[in-house]
Amino acid sequence: MDDVIPENRVYLKELGETFVIQPAFSYHGHDVEWNDETRITVQEGNKVLVIHRNKEAEENFVNSLRALHSNFSIQSNYNYFFLRAKEALKNSWFFLFFDALKEMDVRVFGFEQLRNFRFSSSKPVTNLQISSGIDWFDAQVEVVYGDQKVGIRDIKRALANKQNYVQLADGSLGLLPEEWLKKYSLLFKIGKKKIKAPA
Repeated sequence: MDDVIPENRVYLKELGETFVIQPAFSYHGHDVEWNDETRITVQEGNKVLVIHRNKEAEENFVNSLRALHSNFSIQSNYNYFFLRAKEALKNSWFFLFFDALKEMDVRVFGFEQLRNFRFSSSKPVTNLQISSGIDWFDAQVEVVYGDQKVGIRDIKRALANKQNYVQLADGSLGLLPEEWLKKYSLLFKIGKKKIKAPA
């Protein structure tokens, strides 16, 4: 069988502090790793099928993944890509990575098995409520990741521990992007505190 367009897949793993991204392809429900083999031989019922892999489509997908981080372009001796934790968390890369996979319509496997890299793929949304009286105002801030809310106390604790993430109720971690922290850090300092308005 020729001219088969494979379904692109990504398998996520972690090795200690390293985040591993393994490209893979599915041909008629048969998974194959990214490697140099050009054919797959599979048995379906009493027939043996020889599927010619679409190496051009596979290479295009791998190149799309390679473009997602500058470190990937120098990782040519492996059939996977990897990043140290610090690199994966820098400049919201984790969010951008999942956005790119979503846009490319790639199925992702292994996310649930991650321990150190079990980050929520939902971007944080800030809800700010300000109420005021005659001589005070009260700012209440909460951050929402998908359907999970995080209160200001948790965010302040993360900031005090110099962490750029908060623990969510489902056990995953919600990233606090650097530019977002700069933008809202004043709100987190005043949140839940009543401040006297100038006379």
